[in-house]
Amino acid sequence: MTAWKIIGLVGLFTILSGCARSPEARRHAYVTEGKDFLKTKDYSRAILAFRNAAKVKPNDAESMYQIGVASLGLMDLRTAVASFKRALELDPKHVQAQLKLAQIMATSSEDVWVKQAESRLNTLVENSSITPEMLDTLAMVELKLGKTESGIETLERALTVQPQQLSSSIMLARAKLLQQDVKGAEAVLVKACDNAPSAASPRVTLGEFYTSQSRLGEGEAEFRSALNIDPNNGMALLDLALLQYYRGRKQEAEENFKRVASLDKAGYTSTYGLFLFREGRKDEAVREFERLVNHNPGDRFLRTRLVAAYQSVGRSIDARKIVDNALKKNSKDMDALLQRAEMARNEGKYSEAEADLNLVLRLQPDSGEMHYIMARLHQARGASLSYRQQLSEALRLNPYLLSARLEFVQQFITNKNTVLPLMY
Repeated sequence: MTAWKIIGLVGLFTILSGCARSPEARRHAYVTEGKDFLKTKDYSRAILAFRNAAKVKPNDAESMYQIGVASLGLMDLRTAVASFKRALELDPKHVQAQLKLAQIMATSSEDVWVKQAESRLNTLVENSSITPEMLDTLAMVELKLGKTESGIETLERALTVQPQQLSSSIMLARAKLLQQDVKGAEAVLVKACDNAPSAASPRVTLGEFYTSQSRLGEGEAEFRSALNIDPNNGMALLDLALLQYYRGRKQEAEENFKRVASLDKAGYTSTYGLFLFREGRKDEAVREFERLVNHNPGDRFLRTRLVAAYQSVGRSIDARKIVDNALKKNSKDMDALLQRAEMARNEGKYSEAEADLNLVLRLQPDSGEMHYIMARLHQARGASLSYRQQLSEALRLNPYLLSARLEFVQQFITNKNTVLPLMY
């Protein structure tokens, strides 16, 4: 047999093999590909893969559900909600689609949506195999609606299902604190550590609790205990550095801020630059942020920090140029909108600042940075209670937001009535 005939037969075999693949096999291949993209947070390509799966099998609820998950990754709530609803039209018993839809409703500021979330979750808990995530979400909704006792009961049930579920322990401790039951909150967090002796995160949370109660020595001991388990635990390092800083041990704090920044993880890279600013070493801080942005030119977070750095040293023209260029490229660039709002706040243009913040709120309601800038806007207006509430919400949504954490640590060291929000 000649080489050309062999090549021809191989090609024919390949074509026939491709044609022989069933729609289910092709759908499975696309879904697998999409899930691989989800793991790497490549949400746009994940959506494309899941849409291809839906084309092969139009009535597939799982493909629609996965499109919703990927859309959440892109912060496209409208598409996410539509996808989850479509998944439920195709399969009313799709548990994860029900749960995701309820979780989105639970984030609403409107009681009517939160109550609908509660109804969905109660139905889900009654008719499905119970998971800690379901119970955590239901408890969060109950607490949001002011049903503290019900929320506590739900969280205790969640911990019966999964004793090592740290999120349940943290919410339960917060609920106890709402009831002024400090000893009860401490007992919950100590038990969480006992249930996971080889885990660093429960000890970090217990350390934050002790710090919030002005038991600084015990807090530091827990952070060090966490670092003994995981020397590269960013949150433990950050909390230890903050504690050392506010106890006047600045040299130790600086070394730990450097260690945190060297981890090269999202949310930590800018910590040393922020420390330098706090110390008044602004020229060093600007150089640090310029270095970071040059090394990571597409990083919006670092771009935001550089803009703030320029503003602080009076280079407002350079700052405005970066923001304007970003908004020319994308008028809905939320980081740039937040920066413009911050500039307006600094210039006393509160209405303009609030307009940009409200736009961000519509685009991304769970932005910790937005709530932090809103907090500072309230502070500038002298609304102390609103300032503290927005600061707490900023930390709840983004525990890595160092500027907010610095302010909150200062709050509870100077004001014993202030409690650090345990939502990590």
